[in-house]
Amino acid sequence: MTRIALRPYHRWDAPILARLFLRAVWGGAKRRYSRRQRHAWAPRLPALSDWRKRLEGQTILVAARHHRAVGFMTLRNDGVLDLAFVDPAFTGRGIGGLLLRKIIETAKVRGLERLHTDASLVAYPLFRRHGWTVVRRRTVRRRGVNLINLRMELTL
Repeated sequence: MTRIALRPYHRWDAPILARLFLRAVWGGAKRRYSRRQRHAWAPRLPALSDWRKRLEGQTILVAARHHRAVGFMTLRNDGVLDLAFVDPAFTGRGIGGLLLRKIIETAKVRGLERLHTDASLVAYPLFRRHGWTVVRRRTVRRRGVNLINLRMELTL
């Protein structure tokens, strides 16, 4: 694997990560979610003000290759791993695992005892490989369309 560097989020990353999120939903999730489901999940690039608000207050790690963001993961203070996305051009290269190990390490340093996430069907295998367990399968309605995800947890 080409060298991947992990770094903290900077405010100027917001539009870059919004585009990465959209690419991941539309490209990376197409093997598990239909076009209609992906459109319901992310019909367009998120408005920058809304995206910044969502990221605000979270710990955000960015995976970069040659200074280009190729993945990111976020952790809320309450132990919820909120966002986990890798650019579809870079999936299968260990980037998700690298980000996840660092998020877990960060949570342990903070003294968190348990982490939770709502994993997509795409992200589920990554979390399972790292010891997360399924609490329940969920159906979420977005824009009138059902999307399946898995509520998962990890005891630290």
